[in-house]
Amino acid sequence: ATLERLEHAPPVAASPLAHPSQAPFPALTSHLFVQALQVRGQMAVMQGDYGTARHYLERAYNMCQDNAYGSSTFSYGSLVEQYSRALVALSFRSEAVEILERSVTRIEVLFTKTHPQIVPLSLGLSWAYKEQGRTREAMAWAKRAAVVAHQSYTKFHPRRAEAQSAVAQVLMMQGQYEVAADKL
Repeated sequence: ATLERLEHAPPVAASPLAHPSQAPFPALTSHLFVQALQVRGQMAVMQGDYGTARHYLERAYNMCQDNAYGSSTFSYGSLVEQYSRALVALSFRSEAVEILERSVTRIEVLFTKTHPQIVPLSLGLSWAYKEQGRTREAMAWAKRAAVVAHQSYTKFHPRRAEAQSAVAQVLMMQGQYEVAADKL
């Protein structure tokens, strides 16, 4: 019911306090609706219902394409990572890689090559390539996630640990178990 109310709610004006170097955030209702879609998609993933997850996450992703900064610059990378994982689970691996690579380029153009949003996108690319058995590409993206996470997050931040874990997982796929153990 909340999802339907958000979908049909009137827009709320953007904050006049937004920094002039950034595009204003879209209407609050759009932002909340994207987050609601993302949560519904996450719930479907946890239940193993990847078709439903794709439906909700694809809707949220498409809404973010209407605004140059997405509905929220904080959750855009995570949204795209989740959407790509649902696509990979449904065997749409090349589509997942395309969406992730486009999103990386988008964040690099809008912000920098070391923006924190690069971390979940790089992790998504590492995972997608790992699922295809392409360990060289998986390692390149896992390392990029680890480097950006190291620069962007505190020592005990979960994204930093997740990036290190991604590097270790690829090392294990390559049979480098002792090196992988050192990364964990």
